[in-house]
Amino acid sequence: MWIVLSDQTAPYIETAAALKDELARESRLMECVVGPWQKFADRSLPAPQLMVVVGARALEVVLERHADSLGGRVPILATLIPRASYEALVGRAGAAVSAVWLDQPV
Repeated sequence: MWIVLSDQTAPYIETAAALKDELARESRLMECVVGPWQKFADRSLPAPQLMVVVGARALEVVLERHADSLGGRVPILATLIPRASYEALVGRAGAAVSAVWLDQPV
């Protein structure tokens, strides 16, 4: 699994850490590769079974750089993203994308 972060500030790092901790607690045998979106710009990385993207920038980069190469075979779960951003980005994608979005008043 890839956990792709929009940046390396506390909310993104804490979300990734919580996800990894929960997977470890549940004894999931899934390898996690965690890092900022720049780390995943390299297309030579082996394809994951699941991508969790944390933030709008991470989703944008994953959809731009990996959706076509993965052929929609790898599900993408977006988190820490406003609903409007999610809908705008996914409207352009042919990938299997779901989200747990932030629906906050402006």
